[in-house]
Amino acid sequence: MRYFLTGISPSRYSLLLPLLLLFVFIISGCTANVAVSVAGQPGGNSGNRAEAKAGGERIRVLVLSGVKEVKISGSSRGSVTVILRTQRSASVNGAIEKLPLRFYPAGGVVKVNGKSYRGFIDVIHHKGKLLVVDDLMLEEYLAGLINAEISSSWHIEAIKAQAVIARTYALYKKYDNNNPNSSGHYDLTSTNIDQVYEGASSEDSVARRAVWKTRGEVLTYKGEIALTVYHSNAGGRTEASADVWQSAYPYLRSVKSPHDRNAPSYSWDLDLSGEKLGEFLARIGINSGKVKSIKIKKKSSSGRIMLLEIKGKNKKVLVSGEDLRRAIGYGILRSTLFKINKRGGSFHFMGKGSGHGVGLSQWGAKGMAESGAKYKKILRHYYNGTSIRKIY
Repeated sequence: MRYFLTGISPSRYSLLLPLLLLFVFIISGCTANVAVSVAGQPGGNSGNRAEAKAGGERIRVLVLSGVKEVKISGSSRGSVTVILRTQRSASVNGAIEKLPLRFYPAGGVVKVNGKSYRGFIDVIHHKGKLLVVDDLMLEEYLAGLINAEISSSWHIEAIKAQAVIARTYALYKKYDNNNPNSSGHYDLTSTNIDQVYEGASSEDSVARRAVWKTRGEVLTYKGEIALTVYHSNAGGRTEASADVWQSAYPYLRSVKSPHDRNAPSYSWDLDLSGEKLGEFLARIGINSGKVKSIKIKKKSSSGRIMLLEIKGKNKKVLVSGEDLRRAIGYGILRSTLFKINKRGGSFHFMGKGSGHGVGLSQWGAKGMAESGAKYKKILRHYYNGTSIRKIY
């Protein structure tokens, strides 16, 4: 600052000082950070500090894994085929190069096996295979997520609610020390293990508008970023987190979700033979043999199955409702909100809802929006006690 003040009489300092302070504020504001705490699991690691820069956050998303070859196009290097050779090297159009590799877009996107992504693409070795990671701005990521998780044809308030919880969840995962994602190579996956992300090809003007209207907004609880899990359809009532994962988050309590009944998958039926059930259980290491009987031992306050007694040809076992879903397949046994009847040698499941039932119900949010609720009211309903905070 001395350079600017040289030759200025002391009597004028008082006049120039406000202007100088404004100048400092403007240039420092370009890199200003907002510190945000990330809530860990109760009793676990919490209080990690996330610094959300004024320009926004970046996020690293796993878009492809378990392969030894990948085709990259639309990058500044043109079209290339990457083939894993060793832990530290890969063939790129026949030439050996060191891993990891980074590909920058020549235009707006880079294509991975023909699928378009914004940001840049990293190709990394992990356990004898290649990981392909999309590193991009968080808001761009959200625009490519909306139509994969819900639909931009839904009411704009429901889409805005989805944008806020997806942004919040992504940042929670990014700064969570307990994040199981692979060796720090990425923050979250592009599947329903985390959030479904389809890249730039699924973007449209409505999705981008909802993201922009809520830019930088996240849900917090007592100053910490909340764990904003969500699901497709609660079947009329959401579940408390403690009854699914034994972690009692104060804002993830059971609430009514009456608009779920308008969802196409609100109720469902499933028939499985005792032999097939035994095969499914063997997938998760439970060798009961052919299932002969199933008895419900415990339900949650929302009516979901917490514990089952399963008698098989080989032995009798206790299985949680979520483990049964994991064994059969989450897309087959859609929720733990079901009843069971035995019909001969088969078992008939009659259920409601789709997903684990914790947090926001996407179809419930859609119904609330169509009934006139704004996105903030929707979020307050499903995440009681949280606040919306704009971090950039």
